[in-house]
Amino acid sequence: MRLVRRLLVPIGFGLMYLAGYLTPTVLTWIATPAVTLSFEHSGPVSRFESVTVHWRGFPDGESPGLFVYSVEWKLYFPQRCSITAARAGEQSCKIEIGNDSQNGESFDVVTALLTQTASQGIARYFSDPISAGLPALPEPGVVRIGATRVVRRP
Repeated sequence: MRLVRRLLVPIGFGLMYLAGYLTPTVLTWIATPAVTLSFEHSGPVSRFESVTVHWRGFPDGESPGLFVYSVEWKLYFPQRCSITAARAGEQSCKIEIGNDSQNGESFDVVTALLTQTASQGIARYFSDPISAGLPALPEPGVVRIGATRVVRRP
């Protein structure tokens, strides 16, 4: 039974390749790291929101990261989610979207791939008492995957 299970996946991929379904584009899509966010509700958001982060396809030692980008201030704010390095997973996280005076403003919740070096750099950001946002995502080691636009409640 175990042998049959082990052979089903390679045989299935082989048949899909022969049938023309596994094009280079599809193979790249399958191997690309992906992160999705789920909010507890739809519509305008509060300053503090709970999100669920789902990820897959991450190389060993790399983890998903979240940043909140202020569209008006043009600054990135790393979020303290402490997502573990794993190829795939799901984790809940509380994020901060702006400050008390930013009601009605737009923000992007940015998902990224973080290398171990980038994760250490972001940890230093949190220990700095005057951290006031980043003008760009840290390089090297942070690869932007996607973003979700949200608006703070007025």
